[in-house]
Amino acid sequence: MFAEASLVTSRAARRRGLTLLIGGALACLCGPSVLADLRYKAKITGVEDSSLADLLDDVSELKSLDDRLPSSEEALRRRADRDLGLLQDAAHSLGYWNAQFSYEIDAASDPVDVTVMANPGPLYRIVSIEIRDPSGKPLIVPIDPAAPPLPLKPGDPARTEPVIATENALLAALGHAGYPFAKPGERRVVVDHDTRTMAITYMLDPGRRMRFGTASVTGLERLDPDYVERRVQWRPGEPYDNRKVDETRKRLIESGLFSTVKITPVNDTAVADQARMEIETTERAHRTIGAGLAYNTSEGAGA
Repeated sequence: MFAEASLVTSRAARRRGLTLLIGGALACLCGPSVLADLRYKAKITGVEDSSLADLLDDVSELKSLDDRLPSSEEALRRRADRDLGLLQDAAHSLGYWNAQFSYEIDAASDPVDVTVMANPGPLYRIVSIEIRDPSGKPLIVPIDPAAPPLPLKPGDPARTEPVIATENALLAALGHAGYPFAKPGERRVVVDHDTRTMAITYMLDPGRRMRFGTASVTGLERLDPDYVERRVQWRPGEPYDNRKVDETRKRLIESGLFSTVKITPVNDTAVADQARMEIETTERAHRTIGAGLAYNTSEGAGA
């Protein structure tokens, strides 16, 4: 009984399988005419600023995915809907904070026409820049007169890239002035559509002003620590300056003996106003130079 039932079931399964195979084959034969991808061409109109026009073309999925055709008009509309947010974000990044976008689809044409209408609106500008500490008090960041000017100043277009670059420049300036542990807080940006302006408040925590402390070197396999220490550009007790750290890293990398060099200031609780310097290195593979000479000693070259 069980064996026969099993046999009948097996035959039935084979019949169903054959039916599925035939149905699948018919679907394959009919599929292309039913499931053909939707060819389309897209354009963005209404933009006079060439920089904005180029950026919109770059971020638009209608443009960048034109080689991956949607399967239907509904899928095409979903792609166009996503574009509206992408295009608005791109316009904001260049200072067009009231930009508006819409689209039209002409499904009767072949290929389908997609027209995105842009209304960038006016270019907004920076009206004020403030720097405050975590308590909300104004913070004076010492800027080296020889340093390049900050990327952003009042009157400039309210673009996002220089807003971020200015924050990084302020943190670097604090690092140059003895604050190795300076860090950013929550940046405050207020866009006023009535005046078409942007006000920025940078919230920075400078931390404590420090001096260089002792240095430790790790990761050496063949070189002596003295080789690294002689190339250090600071002296213990000097005011901390990120530029000396960067120059030390540069010299060690340019020696050709290291694949990586990482220099980190550490808050040394043993000495309140000194930052202990940790120099982490990774030596390059052993290099033989000339007849049996290799860089493997504190002097650089040895037998």
